[in-house]
Amino acid sequence: MNWPMRRKKALIVIGAFGLAVFFSIPRIVDSRMNGVAAAPPYTVSPQARALHDRLFVADLHGDTLLWSRDLLTEHSHGH
Repeated sequence: MNWPMRRKKALIVIGAFGLAVFFSIPRIVDSRMNGVAAAPPYTVSPQARALHDRLFVADLHGDTLLWSRDLLTEHSHGH
């Protein structure tokens, strides 16, 4: 096999590996950073409750678009 053919095959293998890693990383990061903790209700201090009552808090980003989630599949991570 000549050198240009080996180089072409090596580039294809490296490219395929790179794509596999590129598309796997979001799932790995999502599952590690967006864990769902099944904990009992937390105790909230009066100061925290007063602050919460004064503020408008909204989660306006779309995890389904960010992490390419299937809305019909239940996950053990994320919102």
